[in-house]
Amino acid sequence: MPPAQAVENSVDSPAQISGRSQRRWLSTAALLSLILLLTPSGWFAWKYRSMPQLGAYHDDAVLWLSAQSLAEGHGYRIPQLPENPAQTKYPPLYPALLSLVWRFGSKFPENLPLLTLMQWLFVPLYLCAAWLYFRQCRFSLRGCLGLTTMLAICPMTILFAVAPLTELAFSTVLLTSMLLLENATNREGRGVGETGESFLAGQVFLAGSAAAGAFLIRTNGVLIALSAPLLLILQRRFRSVTAFLCPLVLGVAGWQLWCLQNMVAPKSDIVSYYTSYLDFYSRTFSWPDLPHRLWVNFTSIVEALGQLAFFSVNPTYSVRVLEWLLTVIAISGVVKLYRNGHRHYPVFAAFFVGLLTIWQYPSDTRFVFPLLPLYLAGLATKLDEIVRLGIVTWRDKRGADRVVAAVMVSLIMCFAAGSVGAAVHGIAFVLPDYFRDREEQRAEMLPVYRWISDHTAPEARFAAYDDTLLYLNTERHGYTPVLLPRLVYSQDDRAVRSYVSGLDAVWRDQHINYLLVTNYDFQRDLHQVALDSLKTMVEDRRRFEPVYAGAVSQVYKLVDDNEGTQP
Repeated sequence: MPPAQAVENSVDSPAQISGRSQRRWLSTAALLSLILLLTPSGWFAWKYRSMPQLGAYHDDAVLWLSAQSLAEGHGYRIPQLPENPAQTKYPPLYPALLSLVWRFGSKFPENLPLLTLMQWLFVPLYLCAAWLYFRQCRFSLRGCLGLTTMLAICPMTILFAVAPLTELAFSTVLLTSMLLLENATNREGRGVGETGESFLAGQVFLAGSAAAGAFLIRTNGVLIALSAPLLLILQRRFRSVTAFLCPLVLGVAGWQLWCLQNMVAPKSDIVSYYTSYLDFYSRTFSWPDLPHRLWVNFTSIVEALGQLAFFSVNPTYSVRVLEWLLTVIAISGVVKLYRNGHRHYPVFAAFFVGLLTIWQYPSDTRFVFPLLPLYLAGLATKLDEIVRLGIVTWRDKRGADRVVAAVMVSLIMCFAAGSVGAAVHGIAFVLPDYFRDREEQRAEMLPVYRWISDHTAPEARFAAYDDTLLYLNTERHGYTPVLLPRLVYSQDDRAVRSYVSGLDAVWRDQHINYLLVTNYDFQRDLHQVALDSLKTMVEDRRRFEPVYAGAVSQVYKLVDDNEGTQP
C-alpha cells in the first residue's frame, strides 16, 4: 500500500468522528441522568442510614433476624420466638444476602448503616432494569427517562431503598426475567440460525434462573412458573418451556423440600402465622366471608396501584376516584402492550392480581409495588394514544370536537404535573416527617429496653407488639398479637375489643411472663381501638402487676396462673 493511501486510510471520516462523539455524549448524558435519578433515594439513605424505621413493617425485622440466625451459624430460623422454629415462611435468598452484613459488619445497631447501603444498592439495578424494559416496550428515550424518573421519585421506591424489605430485590430480578423472556421469545424462529437458536435457548434458561431467584426472594414469585410456560405452550415453543422450567423447578423443589424437612406442625395461630402461609390461610379462611374479602381486596389493589402513580397518604374521595380512573386507563394500555407482543409481564401481572384478590389481607402499595413498571408503561401507552388523538382532532376538526380534544390533553398534562407534584410533596414533607417520628419513637423506647435487659431473666417470655425490636434490643423472646383477617375485613370495634380481651388467655397458654405495652402498639393495624382495649385490660391487678412505667411504655408481670413459674 502506498504511503499516501495508508495515511489517508488511517484518518477517520467525519461520520465516524461524529458517531463517536455522539456515543460519548449519550454515555455521559446517561451517567448524569442515572446520578440525578439516584439522588433522592441516595440522600435519604445517607440521612437515615441508622435505619430508625426498622421494624415498622414487622416483616423487615423478621427478615433481619433470620439473617442474623444464618450468620451466627444457628440455621435459618426465627430467633425471636421462644420455640426458635425454622424459617419456613420466607424463602432464604434475600436473608442470605442480609446475613453478609451480620457476618462481616459490626454488631447491632452499629451494622445498620452497612445494611442501609446494601439495600440502597438495589435502586440503580432496579432503575436500569426498568429502563431496559421501557426501551423494550419501544418508548422513546424521552419517554423512558420520564417513566424511569417516576419510578425513582416515587416515595415508596425511596422507602423500600432504606428498609430491609424484598420489594426492590424481587422487582429487579422479576424485571430481569421478563426482559430475557421477551427478548428470546420475540426473536425465536426469525432466521437467527443454529448459533442464534442456541443463544436464545440460553436466554430462556437465564430467564428461568432469574425466575427461580425471584421465587427464592418472595414466595408469590412462583406465579411466573404458571404465566411463562402458559405463554410458551400457546406459542408452541416447547423446548423453551423445558429450558425455562429446569432452573425454576430446581429452585422451587429445593426450597419446598427443605421446608418439609424442617417444618414443625404449628400448635397455635402465632407460630402458624410466622412459619406457614398455607397453614395460617387455612386456619383463618371462611367461605361466608369470601365474597366480601374478594371485593375489598380488589378495590384495595386498584387504589394501591393508583397511589403509587399519584402518591397520597390519606386519599380523599376525589383522589380515590382518580386512582380508579388511572388504573382503568393503565389496564387499557397494558392490553395494548400485550397486543403489540409484550406479553410475559402482563400475563404474570394477571396471575399476581388474581392471587392478591383471594389473599387473606387487603393489598397496600407494598403488595402491588412489583407491578409498578408495567402499570406506568400501560398508563403512558394509553395516555400517549389519547394525546396523539387529541392533537389530530385539534388539527383536523372544528367546533366542539376541538374543545373536547383540548380539554382531554389539558387534563392529561394536569395529571402529569400533579403526579410529579405529589411525589415531590412526599419526598419533601411526608417521608421526612415519617423518619423523624420513627427516630423519636426509637429514642423513647430505649429506656424500657434497657430496663428489660437489666431487670428480667434471659429466659423470660414477653408479649409485645414489636416482638422483633424487643429481641433485637434485649434478646428477650416474645410473641406479637396475631392480626386475624376477620378483624381486618369486618372493621368491627366490638370484635377488636373482644379479641384483645382474650389475649390474656393466649399469653398464659404460651407461658408468657411479662407484657410490654407502649403508646405505639397496633400502629400497623387495628389502631386506637385495640390499644385502648389493651390498656383497659392491664388495669386488672389480679392478672397484671406493673413493674415498670415510662413516658411511652409500661411493663406488666403476669400473675395468677403463671405465678409459680415467674423467672
